[in-house]
Amino acid sequence: MDVAIYDDPVDDDPLYEGPIVVHANGWIELEGDRLLSPSAVHHIDVYDDDEVAEAGTERDDSGVGRSD
Repeated sequence: MDVAIYDDPVDDDPLYEGPIVVHANGWIELEGDRLLSPSAVHHIDVYDDDEVAEAGTERDDSGVGRSD
């Protein structure tokens, strides 16, 4: 599971993107055995691999927005 971690509610640039492990004490383990304090995180967006694959294969056959 890949995530994007943000340290600010309005920031468009994530603090970190990639896989994580969330420990029971709230600390977040990043790649390279680095730890991120829960107090440094505003929110985390989770990207499930299945969601990404399904989103890429959706089709819109309604004809709405077509110019032909």
